[in-house]
This record gives sequence, structure tokens and C-alpha cells, in this order.
Amino acid sequence: MFKVKSIALIIFSLFWAISSASESIDSLVRLEIELQDMLARVVQETNHTQKSLVNQQFADLFRTALHYEGAFDYPFDSLTNVGKQKSEDNTLRVFTWNLPQPRGLQQYFGFMLVNLEGQVQVYDLEDKRADFDSPHLGVGSPSKWFGALYYELITQQYGGKTYYTLLGVDLNNIFSSKRIIEVVTLENGAPVFGVPIVRLRDRMISRVIFEYSSRATMILRWDKDNRMIVSSHLTPMQPTYAGNFQYYVPDLSFDGFSFTDGFWVYTPDIDARNPRRERASLPVQPPSENFDPGFLYRSGRGN
Repeated sequence: MFKVKSIALIIFSLFWAISSASESIDSLVRLEIELQDMLARVVQETNHTQKSLVNQQFADLFRTALHYEGAFDYPFDSLTNVGKQKSEDNTLRVFTWNLPQPRGLQQYFGFMLVNLEGQVQVYDLEDKRADFDSPHLGVGSPSKWFGALYYELITQQYGGKTYYTLLGVDLNNIFSSKRIIEVVTLENGAPVFGVPIVRLRDRMISRVIFEYSSRATMILRWDKDNRMIVSSHLTPMQPTYAGNFQYYVPDLSFDGFSFTDGFWVYTPDIDARNPRRERASLPVQPPSENFDPGFLYRSGRGN
């Protein structure tokens, strides 16, 4: 009789778990439909005050949805204006989107989900780019986030620690755009942004920020075959423009970052194309005294 009761209890528990999960998924489906409609209103609204109001409603509802059971793996495929990235180890999931501001500026929003042993913690990402005095050195957190739209997430492990590297874009303003390499780790389960493991010759930095003309197109991508982050090399159009990033453009050469012994190691002038292809003539080279790559010109050698 005891065995029969035990089996019945197990069956009931399984049935309850399946039923509960099914109800949660049904709720997420309904919430996604609401979110899709709300996001369309954000995009279509022309009045900035109203746009911000609807965006806040969207963020609040999205946060509610992300606390539902199963939300970590739920695709949210219909939210096409929201970036969705998940780590290979199924520990991190990131959602990001932008809200255009007056005068061509941007504000970024997002959520980061941390899944540890089946327990999911939801973090609001608060765009605080203006609070970083030295962005390439500053360490951030969910409440002090160097906002961007993330389009790739690279998972690396070294020395028993996992590093999550995000590649992102910042539309910045009407004059220049930015591409960003952001490294995240978990400390006591909470995300830390801007881990100082980027090795650039004789220095270490926390975050790589490429700034270039908004009229140009820059490459920043993860090359799986060569296990390297590949980036366009940026050069000022004229020597007098060195340090004025709205005049920086790709020069058809490439640089790379390879993960070696727990560091992202910068390597200039890599061959990311067909080696038989003859290299095109380059735009004007920056002045010889600027020995650092373009993404450090503004920071100064003393930082």
C-alpha cells in the first residue's frame, strides 16, 4: 500500500509540474503578443514624450514576462526590434533595444538574465554611458551599464572562470557610431561589466570602444574558424583629423583579438581575407606619434 501511495504522489507531482509549466508558457505567449503590439507603438509614435511613455510600459511588461517560469528559454521571436543573445553554457541571456532621442542621440535599455542551478535572476540594465569618465578603464554593473545593442555573445573559460564577451553597436549620434567589446563575469552570481582582461601591448583595458564616421560601415565580429574577434582598422581621413572620430573610416585592413591565457590579446594587421588578394591602397595614415590604435586616441597615453 505504501508503494502505491508513493507512486501516486510521484505521478501527481509530475502532472502538477507539467501543468504548471504549460500554464506559464501560455502566459508567455499572451504576454509576447502584448509586447509585440506595444513595441510597434514605440516604433510608430512620433511624439517623443509619448514614445518614452510607451517604451516604459513595454519595459515594465517585459520585466514581468521575464520573471515567469520558462522565460529564460522562451524565444520571444516576434520582438524583432530587440536584440536577444544567450551564452553557450546556458547561464546568461541578454535582451537590448534602443530608443532614439532628440538631436540624433540614443538611449539604450535591456535586461540580463543569470541562470544558476535553475534559479534565474533578472537584472535591469541602466544606460549610464555619461557616468564613465574613462570608458576604456571603467568597470560597470547592471545599474551602471555602458549601453549598446548586443549582437554576439562569446563564451570563454580559463582558470575555472567563465568570461562572457559581448559585441555591440552604439548608434551614438548623427556624426559618429561606435562598436564595443564588453567582457562580463559573474561575481557572487551578479554580473560585472568591463573586466580588465583586454591586453593592448603594454597595458590592460576594460572595454574596447571603436568610434567612426556614421556614414561608414565597420566590421566587428567573432570568427569561429580562427577563434578570434576581427575588427576593421580605423584611420582618420586626413592627418589633421586624428582624434576626431567622426572622420575615422575603415582602411580595408583588419585587427584581431585572440583569447590567450585568460586575456583578449590585441593583434594589429591580421590577414582576415583571401591571402592571395592584393591589398588595396590605404587612406591617409595617422601621425606617427599616435602609436596606439584608433580606439585609444582620445583616452591619452597617461590613462
